[in-house]
Amino acid sequence: MIILLGIKSSQNKQTDLCEELSQMMENDQKFRKQLGLQNDTFLQVFDSLKRNHNITKDEFSNLTPEEQNSFLTNTRRIASKQSKFSQEEKDSVWQLQIEIDRYNTKRLMKIVKNKGWVSKQNLGCQENLKTWIFFRHAPKEYFTQIRKIIDLEKEENRISEYEYQVIDNHLKGRPQMFKVQE
Repeated sequence: MIILLGIKSSQNKQTDLCEELSQMMENDQKFRKQLGLQNDTFLQVFDSLKRNHNITKDEFSNLTPEEQNSFLTNTRRIASKQSKFSQEEKDSVWQLQIEIDRYNTKRLMKIVKNKGWVSKQNLGCQENLKTWIFFRHAPKEYFTQIRKIIDLEKEENRISEYEYQVIDNHLKGRPQMFKVQE
C-alpha cells in the first residue's frame, strides 16, 4: 500500500508541475500577444513581403546572411507598426511582461536544478509545453546562470539540440539563425 501511495504522490507532483509549466507558458505570451508581437503577425508580413518581391522559400535561403537579416529586420519593423498601442502604453505593458519573464526564468532554473531539463515528453504532460521558451525570453541578468545550466544539460544529454540552439541564440544576442532541426 505504501508503494502505491508513493507512485500516486509522484504522479500528482508531475501533474502539478505540468499544470504550473502550462500556466507559465500562458503568462509568457500574455502581454506579447496584446502588444502585437505574436508570431502570426510577423509571419503574415514576412509572407506578404516575399510575395511582393517574388521570393520563394528556396530563394530566401540562398540570400546572403546580410540580405536575409535586412529582409527580416524590415519584416519586424513593419509588423511592429501594426500595434494599436501608443509607445507609452507599450512600455508600460512591456514592464509587466519583463516581470513575468523574470519569474519564469527563475522558476525554470530552480526546476532544472532539482529535476534536470524538463519537457512535455519527459514529464508525460498532456499540455503543449515548450519550456525552452522561458530561457529564450530570459532577461540578460540571468544569461550567465542559464549558460551554465544549458551547457550541463547538453553534456548530460537531457536537452535537445534544437532547445539548446534556440536558447544559445538568445544568449548570443539573437544573431540570424540558419536551419535548425528540431
